[in-house]
Amino acid sequence: MVKPRFFKLLVAFGMVLGGFGAFYTLASSLPLFSSRDQFVAACREAGEQQAAAMSSLGSKEEVMHMFELQADARYSRRNVQLPLAAMNIILSLLLFAGCTRALRGQMWGLSAWTLAALASIPYTVLDVAFSIVQARDLSAAYRDLGTSVSMIFGSSLVLQTLMSMMKATLELLYFGTCLLYLRRPQITQLFSKSSPPAAH
Repeated sequence: MVKPRFFKLLVAFGMVLGGFGAFYTLASSLPLFSSRDQFVAACREAGEQQAAAMSSLGSKEEVMHMFELQADARYSRRNVQLPLAAMNIILSLLLFAGCTRALRGQMWGLSAWTLAALASIPYTVLDVAFSIVQARDLSAAYRDLGTSVSMIFGSSLVLQTLMSMMKATLELLYFGTCLLYLRRPQITQLFSKSSPPAAH
């Protein structure tokens, strides 16, 4: 049976969200398994090019010190970030698998998609709360330095936090929409009709 266009739109968005979420979270979390010195050194190396571009704002060492502060603050909370990352990878893969199978009319895909949407709501709230706490710690460190470079990094941090909150709001809207839409009789009937008959 032909699926409604809005159903296909939700599937497409879920596949992108699930696939990108799993890949990005895995890539950004793997470095946290290294030692603190290795992690900070890697972040410092990654910030070299940005430091050169920001040379007009202050000395290179000042800029690199900001990157070291960011790396150290992130690493200090890795015992929270890694479990959150594991949760996100599991939920993202569940969302991706659920959407792809639901598009094929498989009932377990609809169930997996619904479960992923339901569990992703509290996860998203936790993730935003963690980001705000981490941003607050960095903001306090920047204020203590009181340099022009730290003020610029502080402003960038505020912008990043706002973007993170906007992203979370869109995700919550998507997950809430999925929970409401997938429970509609018109949708559940599509899967009940596509299910194979029970054996006698």
